[in-house]
Amino acid sequence: MLEVISSDFERTIRETTRAEEEAQQAFVSFKKETLVSRKQQEDDVEATATDLRQTQQELTDRVEDLQEEQNQLNNAILEWEKLRPACAQEGNASEVDRKGAREDEIASLKTALCMLNDPAGAANCE
Repeated sequence: MLEVISSDFERTIRETTRAEEEAQQAFVSFKKETLVSRKQQEDDVEATATDLRQTQQELTDRVEDLQEEQNQLNNAILEWEKLRPACAQEGNASEVDRKGAREDEIASLKTALCMLNDPAGAANCE
């Protein structure tokens, strides 16, 4: 009976020792995997933070570009609105008025051309 108890005790010691060794190996393996995983996650967080900073900078730059473009557009619209009444008045003029203005402009251009071609005879260009 004592032999049975002794053999059971030795078997329990062997099984416990083997289980402890397996548990230790599993722990070491888990610890290595965890360290590698943690390092990879930290690297991923840093890469993501860098991407975020770059994206925020790009967004800031593009918003500034958009504001500049919008300012240019607003200035162009203001200039167009200033010029529009003059163009609209010409559009409302009668055909006779437009023909007269066109003939006056042609006559002025012919006079200017004559003056440029013969500066000495500028008095004869009328």
